[in-house]
Amino acid sequence: MKEFETTQKKGDREITREQINRDNQKNDRMNRGRNELERNYILIKAKGKRKKQQKLVNKAKRIS
Repeated sequence: MKEFETTQKKGDREITREQINRDNQKNDRMNRGRNELERNYILIKAKGKRKKQQKLVNKAKRIS
């Protein structure tokens, strides 16, 4: 009875609760890394946009 509770069918094979937990932890780690990369990319992009905007402001100040 206990073994039935801890196993689950996935396709044609049975997987245990421990295996499910391991898979979930692995996916969490991968997603955390991916999210961090995306966040850094967005920050870098925003920094570039701010820099361009500042250049335009400085140019306008020089001209006027």
